[in-house]
Amino acid sequence: MKAYFGVCCDVGMVRSENQDGFLVYDPPADALGGAAAALAVVADGMGGAAGGRTASRLAIDAFASAMLGRPKTPPTMTEAIQQANAKVYQRALADSALRGMGTTMTAVRIEAGRLHFGHVGDSRLLLLRDGKIGLKTKDHVKVGSSELTRALGIFEETEVDVGEFELQEGDCLLLCSDGLWDLVKPPETREVLQTLPPDAAARRLVAMANKAEGHDNITAIVIRIGTTDPATEADSVVTLPTLPAVRRITVWLWIGLAALAVALVVLAIRG
Repeated sequence: MKAYFGVCCDVGMVRSENQDGFLVYDPPADALGGAAAALAVVADGMGGAAGGRTASRLAIDAFASAMLGRPKTPPTMTEAIQQANAKVYQRALADSALRGMGTTMTAVRIEAGRLHFGHVGDSRLLLLRDGKIGLKTKDHVKVGSSELTRALGIFEETEVDVGEFELQEGDCLLLCSDGLWDLVKPPETREVLQTLPPDAAARRLVAMANKAEGHDNITAIVIRIGTTDPATEADSVVTLPTLPAVRRITVWLWIGLAALAVALVVLAIRG
């Protein structure tokens, strides 16, 4: 089995700055059967335009460095996310203009047929299996409100929710920020994930959130587990709405680390 990825990140219809960040690391080796592991992360920054954007990107950079810097002996999910927390916290202490900034983080590591996840905040990880969609993470918010009770960068240390489970052929995973799940409900999400390949599904979900109001930044990472690239399936050819070109910026980052021969990291910012 292999993991197939699709990603879409958009500023939305109201905000002028995109404070969401994401990372996808899809190694050339079979992520589910070989030594290399695949990674995916969504981070939703907060603390003003500059603060939120800085927090999400610092956290992702720190997480990537922790996970990819020691490929033979990677840290646990908790350790990697704590390093991301420390990076954001220390930067906020050093720069008064960034005080109070923070970010959510929902991250997955796929290796040897298993998925390991770490989670802080209200971004989400969902699993579609056998036609049923379910939430694998818990929102860290105050009851009856959207106020976060946990985020990276606010305190020197933070509590991290972790979990793992065996993957199955045909599983479909969605990592997303609250700008998506707040507007696109589970039945709609399930239909999109069931009928479209990962890249098309990610773009369709973001377009649906924008059509619903798009009041926040929107990020979707869709991961399909299988032996055949879903984009090559005959029934996956679809016509999708196109996001306005003026609001679309795609950045492809190649991150080379000393311990890796080649590490491809895709970081897209739409703003």
